[in-house]
Amino acid sequence: MCIRDRYQRRVHGGGISNKNLFRAMENKSQSEFQFKWVKADDPDFEHVVQLRTEIFHSEQGIDKSLMVDDDDQDGFHVVMFEKQQSVGSGRLVKIDGDWRIGRVCIVKSLRGKGYGKLLMEECHRFALEQGIKNIKIESQRPQQKFYEKLGYEAYGDVFVKVGIEHIKMEISL
Repeated sequence: MCIRDRYQRRVHGGGISNKNLFRAMENKSQSEFQFKWVKADDPDFEHVVQLRTEIFHSEQGIDKSLMVDDDDQDGFHVVMFEKQQSVGSGRLVKIDGDWRIGRVCIVKSLRGKGYGKLLMEECHRFALEQGIKNIKIESQRPQQKFYEKLGYEAYGDVFVKVGIEHIKMEISL
């Protein structure tokens, strides 16, 4: 089954149909999770900034002044909520003619439990809804295998950005 069909089934089938979700997801209903897409001028964009600050600044030591950039104004931002608490976020933005997903983050206590996969599936669903079929990312090297499992392919050389090794990756939905 191609990625597009999987997302169409998820959107039109009324639920998350992926039988390979991690054990932590088995007992959770879709109603426990909510995704909200916001622009930078939406009051809920503050959730995005808080998550980025917690994860990228506090955990990874990235300069706090880089938590918001000029691309945020043009981007679409998703906030993942569980029981009304923001637990993850990401951004979809067009940069230099390419659609990119970036700034993906999940709170530390929930990593490795399927939340990142759900967040990325939501990003892909939203992209397809907008007519976007090709997406690029700049993955931090430790997360490369996570994105490969989602179907992303690496290209180019490893590069350093904000003191962290990254690799460019892409997917066709």
